[in-house]
Amino acid sequence: MKTFNLIITSLVVGALVSLTACTDSKNFTKDQIPQIKEDVRILAADSMGGRLVGSEGERMAYEYISKRFKELNLEGINEGESYLQEFSKKPRPNPHSMIKDTATIIGNNIVGFLDNEAEKTVVIGAHYDHLGYGEYGGSLFASSEKEVHNGADDNASGIAAMLAVAERVQHKELNNYNYLFLGFSGEEQGLWGSN
Repeated sequence: MKTFNLIITSLVVGALVSLTACTDSKNFTKDQIPQIKEDVRILAADSMGGRLVGSEGERMAYEYISKRFKELNLEGINEGESYLQEFSKKPRPNPHSMIKDTATIIGNNIVGFLDNEAEKTVVIGAHYDHLGYGEYGGSLFASSEKEVHNGADDNASGIAAMLAVAERVQHKELNNYNYLFLGFSGEEQGLWGSN
């Protein structure tokens, strides 16, 4: 999981650097930093409950990201009406998990498309889920108290960067490609959404 997260984050950071080099960097950094900070603040808020796949926090997060996709004029899937791509997974029993029930979990990826009618499509992705309250294990927090795992750097920041790229590529000098934006869920449980 860590390798995948590193690759995705590196791709997003690399895309940000490339896009900044292509255009006036003042416009990119000055104008977009407040929105990037706001996206991270909202996604990593306690109210999101750590964005565990299949949870109310995941739903709140995908609704927020979908709203941002709509603001950025990205097309959805299913005839453009929705940004959600549902998946299901039956987790394997985990001795470190607080949850012993292994019922099937329904998660949602978020997919947005910028169609420039180009021959090639660039894919940019990040995961938006995190550990919730550490229910499924994977937490380094050693306490008997239930505490939200906010995941500001894992990966609210990656989603915020992806949204900034989605805004930036809409400038006419970057319209020689189509762009597909993917917000994966279930990454923390083993790349469920990306698989």
